[in-house]
Amino acid sequence: MNISTLTAHNSNLFEIDAEPEATFDQMQEEREITGDISDESRERCAQLFAELGKKIDRIAAYLRTQQRKASIAAEEAQRLQQRRRSAEQRVSDVKEMLTYFMRCRGLKRLEGELLNTIRLQANSQPLLQIDDWVLSQEFCLHTGSIPHRLLKEMREHLPVGLRAEFLQAMINTQPNTQLVRDALLRGETVAGAKIERRSHIRID
Repeated sequence: MNISTLTAHNSNLFEIDAEPEATFDQMQEEREITGDISDESRERCAQLFAELGKKIDRIAAYLRTQQRKASIAAEEAQRLQQRRRSAEQRVSDVKEMLTYFMRCRGLKRLEGELLNTIRLQANSQPLLQIDDWVLSQEFCLHTGSIPHRLLKEMREHLPVGLRAEFLQAMINTQPNTQLVRDALLRGETVAGAKIERRSHIRID
């Protein structure tokens, strides 16, 4: 590969990284044959390291630029989300005011000068209102987190006729991550689980 065409601008990081290895091999062969390394080979190696440094700088600059764009986009999305919630709240407040006004006066509609009409229309479905403090417990669903050990013990003490109904009610089962982590850290083998340390990119 010709050093004149191997630059940070037109070569990827793997190409620039592979070239020094080939150059080092040539330098070693040169030392073994001549007993020394020529100035030309040293200069070639220095140029390769310079191009590698430039490429790393270009990649770091690109990452910083994209991170700034992502941060700006996130701030803009948050601002628009707040504006949407504010506008929706104003719509709700105005509709509530109009509903109160029209009910107080027994009106079914309001007409404007520009042929705009506001109607008071009953909802297609009746609204269910529940007072949690008054409602009997027999009309309630109870949810919670039950460790498997306790679940197993509860099943053993339930009458046979209630076991199937009890199991059907357990619609959500999820790993107890703390229990799994503690077991693995103690050196125990847990089928379907392992602890691994991952890496991430940091730009200094």
